[in-house]
Amino acid sequence: MLAELTRWGIDLHTGVLFEVPPYLLVPPLGIPPACFLVVGILLGEVAHRRGRRTCGSVSGVK
Repeated sequence: MLAELTRWGIDLHTGVLFEVPPYLLVPPLGIPPACFLVVGILLGEVAHRRGRRTCGSVSGVK
C-alpha cells in the first residue's frame, strides 16, 4: 500500500496522474500563498510603524 501511495505521489508531482503538466498547476497553487505572505508582512510592518503591536505587548506599560 505504501508503494502505491508513493507511486501516486510521484505521478501527481510529475503531472501523469491527471495528465496535466505541472507548470500549469504551479501558478494557481503558488501565487495566492505568496501574495498572502507579502500582504501579511506589509500589514505587520505598517502596524509596527504606527505602534499598534499586539503581540507580546503588556497593556498599560510602554
